[in-house]
Amino acid sequence: MIQIAIVVPYFGRFPKYFDLWLISVKYNPSVRFIIFTDDRTRYEYPENVTVVYVGFDELKARISNCFDFKINLDKPYKLCDFKPAYGRIFQKELDGYDYWGHCDIDLIFGNIRKYLPDQQLAGYDKILTKGHLTLYKNTSAVNEIFMTKLPGYITYKDAFSHWANFCFDESSLTDKIWSQRKVLSRLEWVADIEKKRRNFAITPSNTPVPQLFMWKNGELSCYKMDDNGNVQSGSFLYIHLQTRKMPIHVNVEDCKDGFLITPNGFMGVLPVGSETIGQYGWKNGLIDRNWEYYKKFLARVVDKGLYEVLGYRRGLYLMPERKFLSKGN
Repeated sequence: MIQIAIVVPYFGRFPKYFDLWLISVKYNPSVRFIIFTDDRTRYEYPENVTVVYVGFDELKARISNCFDFKINLDKPYKLCDFKPAYGRIFQKELDGYDYWGHCDIDLIFGNIRKYLPDQQLAGYDKILTKGHLTLYKNTSAVNEIFMTKLPGYITYKDAFSHWANFCFDESSLTDKIWSQRKVLSRLEWVADIEKKRRNFAITPSNTPVPQLFMWKNGELSCYKMDDNGNVQSGSFLYIHLQTRKMPIHVNVEDCKDGFLITPNGFMGVLPVGSETIGQYGWKNGLIDRNWEYYKKFLARVVDKGLYEVLGYRRGLYLMPERKFLSKGN
């Protein structure tokens, strides 16, 4: 079997539903997860999880030693730009694995090998193109692709040495760098939940509908109603919750075999029908907005200033005589 290791640096307190993330990880025993963190809270880590306790400054020093220029890594969120370089940064831990990857922890996994069996993996250098989960073939050539220079565009050195987050792990510039390689991108495998809305809308449609997800024995399914009131279902590789607050309305000990993921939070497993979807798959309110997202945006404005944050959000940081391609451009 092709060996996969996924690197997960995370600093600060893990989110409240980290236990549920771990449960979904446990049901993917053939995938190794390597967590670098300073959170020493005692969790029930499954056997396929390796935890390396390290301070942020210590990891920053390790990353800095991998490059011959001064990096800018003042906050953990900036690590997003360094994700494509993890094959180089964590070369020691990844030795012996056929593929390595990076992922976020604001998601719940389904059955990874169901979507990525050996015959699927073997033909590609990169699998999935969103930063919340991406895999790379573990070879020297592939691990240095992030260093590719394109005339007229910023380089990894620009992204790594600037304070702003350039989404270097999932920008259209990154797509351009990888355009001559074998890349598998399947957006339909991912339930990427729109972060600005209270109710669940799967990007890129951004249209919220009454729907909920069920994780059960390692499988992730979505249930929603069509225009005629009929229940539709489908499976996903994972759901990405976009850092939204997700209350847990059930004892975690009762979630080891299954739980529901709804706009109102996590719940115990219930029979799923139109009544359940109507009651729990929609969060009522006059304005369908995820206010937590806007609170975080305002916090960045206070920290950096409106002009800087708007430039950062739109990917408009122009290096001298260079152009940065943001997502969608």
